[in-house]
Amino acid sequence: MAGFFAALCFFLAGIFRKRKFAVSRLITLFLFFSYLMFILSVTLLDRKSGSDSRGVSWSVFGTWFYGTKSKGYVIENLMLFVPYGILGYFLTPLKRARYVVLTAAVLSAVIECMQFVFHSGYAELSDVLMNTAGAALGALVAAAVYAAWKRGRHGGGSGRSELEGKE
Repeated sequence: MAGFFAALCFFLAGIFRKRKFAVSRLITLFLFFSYLMFILSVTLLDRKSGSDSRGVSWSVFGTWFYGTKSKGYVIENLMLFVPYGILGYFLTPLKRARYVVLTAAVLSAVIECMQFVFHSGYAELSDVLMNTAGAALGALVAAAVYAAWKRGRHGGGSGRSELEGKE
């Protein structure tokens, strides 16, 4: 796993060497791909094949009503994709949250399908919805931080207060 990740980093570095990229963008890319590896590790690689072959649940938030432990799973699914939303937002060229949310929904659906195919987890529609909601929450937080940063950077004007301008 570490070898694959290192090879991916060198491949991306070779691609980005041909173009000019800010160091902050490269760091964000590194963090994003590291986080993707973490998501895949938690959702697919750390599970034994055949460990959970219950099937598919199409109920929306049905897990929430099974008890305290099940509520924890729902919250965990929400929180799992918040960093994806934050990092993905800063990687999109036009800072569009909808692209991040859409890719999170697709990634989550693919993960759930793989869990079903490999019998390594219980595929649930509510997992896809909560993962997507987590990415949306992360993208909204990133958008708010980015807007505040832009206001502070570009909205400051000449640095003079309003009172100084009226004299």
